[in-house]
Amino acid sequence: MSSSVPVEKLALPILVALLSLSSFAFAADDISPPIIVHEPVTAGTEGQRILVRAVIMDDIGITGATLYYRRTGDSGFSAVPMVLCDECVDVYEAAIPASAITTAGVEYYISATDGTNVTTHPTSNPESSPHVVGMIEAAQSEFPWIWLAAAVLLIAGISVVGILFRKRTRKTSGTGTD
Repeated sequence: MSSSVPVEKLALPILVALLSLSSFAFAADDISPPIIVHEPVTAGTEGQRILVRAVIMDDIGITGATLYYRRTGDSGFSAVPMVLCDECVDVYEAAIPASAITTAGVEYYISATDGTNVTTHPTSNPESSPHVVGMIEAAQSEFPWIWLAAAVLLIAGISVVGILFRKRTRKTSGTGTD
């Protein structure tokens, strides 16, 4: 005597198996690497962290993004995971810590994966030709004219106060002569 299982009871397990196989086949056929769109950071200030942002897209989805950085002259890179920006679409960000930002400069590159394919920015030889960030010393100002204007105003203000003070003392001296 043969036992038969109603088709209704087999439908769900068969559907789950088919979906599993199709997603496996789809992932195995993933030949498109992620796309990284990034405007390189070119300047930073000594002792201040540098925020690096990139738009990272993929037809399947991003499973990981990493920012690699090093001080200029160092041989190895440090890694920090990039996270999806709050309330952003496909924008990932990570910061190079302030402790790595010295007058020597810093170099970095971005890597992203969809679980099958990996891509980097810059795309060619990122470890030997990374993005280079020039440094401004913390004591330097990006706007030296502000300090010059402040000095001129200070000197002019002291001069005006000095002239007014002298004129008032002459008028109130009571001699009637200049």
